[in-house]
Amino acid sequence: MSDTFADGRRVLPTPRHDRPAGRATDRPGHDRATATAHSKAVIGQMTVALAAITATAAAAVALAGYLSAMHPNALSCALEAEAKCAGADLRFAMAADADARGADLSGADLSHAYLKGIDLSGANLAGADLSFANLVGANLTGAKLDGARLTSAKLNQAIMVRASLTQANAARAWLELAHLEGADLTGANLVSANLTGADLEQADLTRADVRRAQFNMANLKGASLERAATDAATWYGTLLGSAIWSDGATCGENSIGACRSSAP
Repeated sequence: MSDTFADGRRVLPTPRHDRPAGRATDRPGHDRATATAHSKAVIGQMTVALAAITATAAAAVALAGYLSAMHPNALSCALEAEAKCAGADLRFAMAADADARGADLSGADLSHAYLKGIDLSGANLAGADLSFANLVGANLTGAKLDGARLTSAKLNQAIMVRASLTQANAARAWLELAHLEGADLTGANLVSANLTGADLEQADLTRADVRRAQFNMANLKGASLERAATDAATWYGTLLGSAIWSDGATCGENSIGACRSSAP
């Protein structure tokens, strides 16, 4: 058959629509080889990912075992009423408004914990670490905090009536408007603490270190500051009626801002 028309024009070949551009149909094994290589690559990636997951899981199990060995209650102790959490590692715990009345948290590490509004009334926190913890508005009525570490803790508006804080370290703690009526702070460290507006009526601060502490507008009526270190502490508007001053003198009933002798 001639490939030209009668008028001399060339006849163009008919396009092959069954042969897509760029497809190597002249190599029948090419597609199978490519698919096999791709599958092997995917399987290899999945194997690596599975190995990574397995290693992570193993590390998590090992860490859990370590924490359990070092702190038996670290993973299982919940902050609830009558909880037995002595020595537990509860750093950065989140337990705002929890009911932990009567809980045993002696020696526990609660540093940086968020415990705003928690009820720890009657709880045992002797020797516990509560440094940098948020205890704003917490109820610590009658709680035992002897020897506890409360450095830089936030205890604004906390209720600590009749709480025992002998030898506690509350340096730089925030205790604005806190209720410490009848609290035992014998030998406590309150250096640079902020107790503005706090109620410490009848509190015992014998031998306490309150240097540079702020007691502005606080109520210390009937409180004992005998042999306390009071250098550079501020007392603007502080109620000191019947309080026992660091030198053993009893302040006059109308002493405000300074201890004035009760003698006529």
